[in-house]
Amino acid sequence: MDAAVTLFSPTILRELDVSHIPIGLFADEKTIAHHKLGVGDEVFATGLFTEVTETTRNIPIVRTGTVAMIPGEKIPFGKNLIEAYLVELRSIGGLSGSPVFVRETLRM
Repeated sequence: MDAAVTLFSPTILRELDVSHIPIGLFADEKTIAHHKLGVGDEVFATGLFTEVTETTRNIPIVRTGTVAMIPGEKIPFGKNLIEAYLVELRSIGGLSGSPVFVRETLRM
């Protein structure tokens, strides 16, 4: 699965039945450290069930998994170095570019 972020500001936004995820909810290094997010924490990815296309509404799905890797440094990917976080989850088509939410594990 891959993720993408872009500016989305159509002129008819008020006419669309959509909402956004505020950028303040995105996890940065400070948030990850504060909440002690890491390997084994549960993740949820939301997307569309693309196998059903003959409906008048989009049918959302939620898939679950775990954080598998937080490298703490850029890692090689092809000819580039990228900042990547690896999550493992059951997936089907329709999740490409979908948001991934992480839930802090309660630790004793």
